[in-house]
Amino acid sequence: MHNSHKQCSGAKLTKFGLNFANSICFSRKLVWSYFEEMAAAALPGSKSSQAQHEEVGALVQRLIDPQKREIVLQQLSKKRETFPYLAPMLWHSVGTIAVLLQEIISIYPALNPPTLDNAASSRVCNALALLQCVAGHSETRKEFLKGL
Repeated sequence: MHNSHKQCSGAKLTKFGLNFANSICFSRKLVWSYFEEMAAAALPGSKSSQAQHEEVGALVQRLIDPQKREIVLQQLSKKRETFPYLAPMLWHSVGTIAVLLQEIISIYPALNPPTLDNAASSRVCNALALLQCVAGHSETRKEFLKGL
């Protein structure tokens, strides 16, 4: 398992006696181990494909960071056609769909009066493209339509 998947960081948040940081960490570990197994089974012995898998996985994890989000959205959007597991990774990774929806909602105030700049437009277009990727993938389409 890749090192970035072994450790989870962040403040421990407790509510009703549950440690949400640990449960998110546990969920991420399950998701990443699932995708690592999928990639290994589909592409046995392919180091370049596993490297790409790890690269995309790291990008998906960085999507949560608001400081890195703009560049990560752009990079992930470029990988839509070349990385077949992107949609399931986005769908099953904790918080990523919420981040994409937040990106879309955040531009609404700039629509009237029209003050949307090129950077914000590009950012929301990349978020929409990633949601379209999830909606169009055979493994995530049904759950996406049920969930939204």
